Amino acid sequence: MMSKLSYFEPKIPAFFIPAWDNMPYDTSSPSKEIQSKRINVLNELLNKNLDKRNIIIITTVNAVLQKIPNEEAYISNIFEIENKKNIDIEILKDFLSDTGYLRTATVREQGEYSIRGGIIDIYPSNYKLPIRIDTFGEYVEKIKTFDPLTQISKKIIDKINIFPSSELPLDKKSIKLFKKNYKNIFGIEKVKNTFYQSIIEKKILRGCEQWLPLFYNNMMSILDILNDYILVMDYLVKDKIDKRIDEISTNYEERLYDKNFETLPDKIHSIPPDYLYLNKKNFESYTNKNSIIEFNPFKFSDQASNVINFTGYKSKEFISLRINNNNELFKEINKYISDNLQKNYKIFLFLGSDEYISKILNIIDKGYKVYYEDKINLEISYEPKSIIVIKKNIKTGFFIENNLFLSYQNFFGNIEKNKNKNIVPKVDKFIKETSSFIANDYIVHVDHGIGIYRGLKTINVTNAAHDCLMIDYLGGDKLYLPVENIDMITRYSSEDSNITLDKLGSLNFFEKKNKLKKNLKSIADKLIKTAAIRKNLKAPKLNINYDIFQDFNERFHFELTDDQQKSMNEVINDLSSGIPMDRLLCGDVGFGKTEIAIRSSFITVMESKQVAIIVPTTLLARQHLITLTNRFKDYPVNISSLSRLNNNKKNNIIKTDIESGQIDIIIGTHSLLTDKINFRNLGLVIIDEEQHFGVKHKEKIKNKYPDIHLLTMTATPIPRTLQMSLTGLRDLSLIATPPRERLSVRTYIFPFDRLTIRDAIKRELNRNGKVFFVSPRIKYLSEIENFISEYLPEVSYLIVHGKITGNNLEDRMQKFYEGKIEILISTNIIESGLDIPSANTIIVYKSEKFGLSQLYQLRGRVGRGSNRGYAYLTTSQFIDTKSRAHKRLEVMQTLDNLGASFNLASHDLDIRGGGNLLGEEQSGHIKEVGFELYQEMLNEAVTGAQSQSLEINKDYKWSPVLNIGIPVLIPDDYIEDLDVRISFYKRLGQIESKENINILKNELIDRFGEAPIELSNLLEVINLKLICKKLLIEKIEVGKRGLTIKFLNNDFPEPDNLIKYISDNSKKIKLRPDHKLYFDESFFISKSIINDLRVILKTLLELVN
Repeated sequence: MMSKLSYFEPKIPAFFIPAWDNMPYDTSSPSKEIQSKRINVLNELLNKNLDKRNIIIITTVNAVLQKIPNEEAYISNIFEIENKKNIDIEILKDFLSDTGYLRTATVREQGEYSIRGGIIDIYPSNYKLPIRIDTFGEYVEKIKTFDPLTQISKKIIDKINIFPSSELPLDKKSIKLFKKNYKNIFGIEKVKNTFYQSIIEKKILRGCEQWLPLFYNNMMSILDILNDYILVMDYLVKDKIDKRIDEISTNYEERLYDKNFETLPDKIHSIPPDYLYLNKKNFESYTNKNSIIEFNPFKFSDQASNVINFTGYKSKEFISLRINNNNELFKEINKYISDNLQKNYKIFLFLGSDEYISKILNIIDKGYKVYYEDKINLEISYEPKSIIVIKKNIKTGFFIENNLFLSYQNFFGNIEKNKNKNIVPKVDKFIKETSSFIANDYIVHVDHGIGIYRGLKTINVTNAAHDCLMIDYLGGDKLYLPVENIDMITRYSSEDSNITLDKLGSLNFFEKKNKLKKNLKSIADKLIKTAAIRKNLKAPKLNINYDIFQDFNERFHFELTDDQQKSMNEVINDLSSGIPMDRLLCGDVGFGKTEIAIRSSFITVMESKQVAIIVPTTLLARQHLITLTNRFKDYPVNISSLSRLNNNKKNNIIKTDIESGQIDIIIGTHSLLTDKINFRNLGLVIIDEEQHFGVKHKEKIKNKYPDIHLLTMTATPIPRTLQMSLTGLRDLSLIATPPRERLSVRTYIFPFDRLTIRDAIKRELNRNGKVFFVSPRIKYLSEIENFISEYLPEVSYLIVHGKITGNNLEDRMQKFYEGKIEILISTNIIESGLDIPSANTIIVYKSEKFGLSQLYQLRGRVGRGSNRGYAYLTTSQFIDTKSRAHKRLEVMQTLDNLGASFNLASHDLDIRGGGNLLGEEQSGHIKEVGFELYQEMLNEAVTGAQSQSLEINKDYKWSPVLNIGIPVLIPDDYIEDLDVRISFYKRLGQIESKENINILKNELIDRFGEAPIELSNLLEVINLKLICKKLLIEKIEVGKRGLTIKFLNNDFPEPDNLIKYISDNSKKIKLRPDHKLYFDESFFISKSIINDLRVILKTLLELVN
């Protein structure tokens, strides 16, 4: 409504006040997003400088009934910081703490702040980007915005006004008032309560917001903001007010008398409704003293003095034609517009994109005058029979007087909403920071094997401070690894509890690696051989009739994102190249991979070739059958599904029809790969959810049908090192952007609470939606069923799981699809690919028992249409906050906020699912060396096989060691947070060029201030290591009388040049019997060993070059 008002009255300021997005007396909190919006708009509205005589406030029934703090609470709670002025940092810290900001090491979300020496990062609730303040003492030198993902500064600004982050004030005065009011209402005996104590300690636990009135002497209504106003209401508002008041009262009483709630060791005691909400009498006092305009769709007597007839009515809906016949739809759209133009109506077409404008204008007969406007102006006199196009969206069409307003949605249904069209998340640096080691992680050293990382320890190496990673091995052995050699270790899978440590100095790990190396060489040879054969094979060139193809595409009512279009173009090029396609399509859950598959199938069948679509589950096969049948309904294409949901007789008929060529598109599980099934003219194989299939399955297809096109799709991202392995072997397409105007799924994580979950289900059902209720085990399904029976006896539900027989499973799923059942209680059988737009709430029971990839896939089942999805990840009452399960749930919350999970997942084995991409046959090898090292070794094997050489620097991972007697570390007073410090060490270990060192250095200075000498030394050492790598220098040691250089395997790239160089400088340089190169102290010509080393290494480089 806000955006629509701007079409008609752009000069009148409009403000929207949302309600909290949790139910009254919920044990969950309103989202940060909603709290920020409320705080921001209320601060604007209560600003004394705002002219309130000519404004519009838009709000909802729920927001009107909820009381807000008095005016003073907003006006006095703003902190201003101005460039080139002084600030009191202690007062700023108190303000941030008192207004709900959380101090963190790295600021990524609204409501967080960080102070690192003279650099202060804040993400205010009223800013779209976080703010970085550079100070010298208390003087503000610079204020900048920065990117929350990359942490890099962006734009310089003059000043900022910081609004509170929470609606609950936590200053001393407010907490004192809270304590007094709490005791007055609940009694002194109720103060021994976790939630009460958290407030005293300035922490806000989930659900505490319902105590808002306890922090203030008096509350007000948003209806008190303006003094003299007109109240505009829908005719149903009064009825909704009554229902909401009843709901508030009912929820309060249920909390008060719920036996299950009372047995909890800790609970939020609910305050009586009158403290936080208006009652009916309160609301009527506002309606009685103000003028009211009530919109009503029913006709009243024209004689009534208080009735104005707008003569407005809705335009025609095209839904029946849209469902049944697109060709008829186009004809009817043209006829409807032409007929109304003949009646002298001015027609305003609201079309939100260039693609929509082009599509509609192509349908309409030519000859009408078309005007393009930015906004509506009914006073302009247009030529008769004119069409006015406005590049905006409205929800539905309508008539007012001689004007007809039509929208794209009128003709083609709802379009998806996406406020962040085609924004590719910049998450590389975020990934590297969030995937670093934490204490007690299992790690793998490339030479010494599996150990446990115990933390960072500063030790003296040649009388200089040096940060080292402390690693425990079998039998209590310890390894201290210098931080500049962190690239020698990788993370081991975090989930395996049965891990055997290696013995430091033992040959066992070396033997395991050698065995694996032989295995990987065999795999690499086969991969390359298969890829080479395919490159030399001929595949059918599939020619595209673009007119027919465009007609087919227009039946998909949404715009492709840029990534989707790019991926589609790549597939088209492959299909028409005459070489067998082998393309991997990666895209997050719900990002539109299926549409690429559908269009690829269309191109193939139009060239009289068959398509096989292979999926991991029968439910997904059924889903695809429904989707494709609907998309191809106007074309002579025979689509079928081979599934256990069919009886044997039907499956045998389908197999015969495949062989005879009568079936154009066949969908099935891996049973399609059996030797008993033969295709007459197979042109394209599509593998969906590739992560569920092993290498053997995919290689079987390539061997059996070497000249067909292969498109594999996965929501599981390919780790970067594995992408490198596959470079040249498979083509890769990425869909990293969400569909147009897709709303993110709102995720709540809390211990299972019966009333909260009941209300969540009711809320979904009230908007005519459906609910998934998922259990980690079959044995828990009865607990969920008992809950539904007790708390929602009127609701219909069915149970599905993997042990239910085919016909029974099919029947239950069909009832859910058709809306005959409101709740589907299931195991994670629904995890893969199901797309039910009306199911927009998912409740996961005992979510701590699911893996990260499962939780992520399950959440992807909702929010796939135009409605927002809600995911409630409920846990058992007590889970250890240090456990892996708890960390998984924290990651899920982070993914929700970032919307960048596809990228984040590529660095997390828990999301990936170990071994699936390469096949389960490799999982044993992965377990022995860890997934990251396995990837690196596979990459080395493929690279070696491609080049037909095994150069030492490619076949063996090694890292130069420099003992040069200078302090090398990131001081803990420069980066206080250990995890962030380790993440930078890890990023330094991955650097491969001097340019990247400089980029990282600039980032460190930007985020933490000028680099201390120890850090500068570290960066220089990393740079020297890069040179050592080129020269195959394994170790450099500096002593008082000179330095020694040890070459890897006593090898130098240009030995003849080196011998001549030694001979020419025989007084100063010697080759020792142990093959180490000795340089005497005469090479120490400057005060800096770094500079001297740089000169020596430069000379050696010249010998190579």
